[in-house]
Amino acid sequence: MSARGGQDPATDADLLTAWALLRYRGPAAATWHQDGRRVAAGILAHEVTTGPGGMPVLTAGPWASGRPATLNPSYWSLPALRGMEQLTGDEEWRRLAVSAVRLTRELTQDGRVLPPDWAMLSADGTVRAEPAPDGSEPEPEYGPGAQRTVVWFAASCDPAARSLAARWWQLLRPGHRSLRLALSLGGRMVNPSYAALPLVASAAAAQAAGHRAAVGRLLSRAEWQQRSDPTYYGGAWAALGPALLTSGTLGKC
Repeated sequence: MSARGGQDPATDADLLTAWALLRYRGPAAATWHQDGRRVAAGILAHEVTTGPGGMPVLTAGPWASGRPATLNPSYWSLPALRGMEQLTGDEEWRRLAVSAVRLTRELTQDGRVLPPDWAMLSADGTVRAEPAPDGSEPEPEYGPGAQRTVVWFAASCDPAARSLAARWWQLLRPGHRSLRLALSLGGRMVNPSYAALPLVASAAAAQAAGHRAAVGRLLSRAEWQQRSDPTYYGGAWAALGPALLTSGTLGKC
């Protein structure tokens, strides 16, 4: 379900579903792979728009691919896009990864501000941070959506993506920012609540910046936070974060 409400598809769910199906190596793998290719084709047909220089851009869903297009940078899972290129042999996935990094660099002023939960791509190719489409965020912010962007970029094999994640560490490191559920794009506290995902995101930024001691500390704190205040979302990312950042389970560069 998308952030607009209702039953609109969300592109990140489609992308990760296709990636998982195509990675499967168990019984009846051919059937699962066929399903994965079908989902992948649907993404390219219905959830992609044209960006600056004619580059394809992954939008937030079929509902979001018009002009202007609605973007959710946290849907740009660079490891998944790289995996889809390898599994399908279709270079369109690589081009989607390239545009994701370029647009995120633009949205974050080359890493000087944090990534937004939502953005908009205008017909002239201009991209800008936006409030949430459903009105839940009256101003652009770095919340649970954008925190996933940091993890995906830190876990990428693209040096430019990892460089952005490293720069975000400078904004997430001071004080208790690593704990907060939401910040302004400049790092000011918006929601003071604690949660597991922002800790995982900060660990990812710390890893990209080469602060290994902070990585372990933050991931341990995320695990403790999840045990202390269990949530479905927190549980998913408390598990997925280490899998992406430390174990190599989901692929190595």
